[in-house]
Amino acid sequence: MTDKGDSSRGLKERASGAVRALRDRSPAADHLIRTWQHYSKVQGNVLAGAVTYFGFLSFLPILAPLASASRSSNSTHSGAN
Repeated sequence: MTDKGDSSRGLKERASGAVRALRDRSPAADHLIRTWQHYSKVQGNVLAGAVTYFGFLSFLPILAPLASASRSSNSTHSGAN
């Protein structure tokens, strides 16, 4: 009877062999895998989140005076009736 650890190691070896063969056959697949590895290495998801967060926050100082101005203009026009 084979140990479960042995079968999972065999599966991992087969999978990594299949990926290696795919990378050897297809330059596009190799490029995608290298891109994914680099994105993971430099924590691309964290960088993307930071850019989105600060990009959103940078609009608040611009939008606050605009919202205030539109609110004040609406209040002056509604009192004219």
